[in-house]
Amino acid sequence: MTYYYKLNVRKISDCCGERDGYGIDAYGEDGAIAARITDITCDRMRADTLVRTCNAAQLDVIHLDDVVYDFLCSPDTYPEIR
Repeated sequence: MTYYYKLNVRKISDCCGERDGYGIDAYGEDGAIAARITDITCDRMRADTLVRTCNAAQLDVIHLDDVVYDFLCSPDTYPEIR
């Protein structure tokens, strides 16, 4: 099965105020959501890069948690894709 990844965004309110939290949604070939991870980062450019990387690699959704973990642990792992 092929998956397509899209950015998700939601408003987060905490002791520092309100901010946007970016995450990733995985959709199957039928258009149904297969996975959703919210509030990965507040940096939209990094989140966009993660989404583009997952789509370019044709990532299977079973690996999404590991990829997000690596993304969070290694800020330089996901350079800008051109």
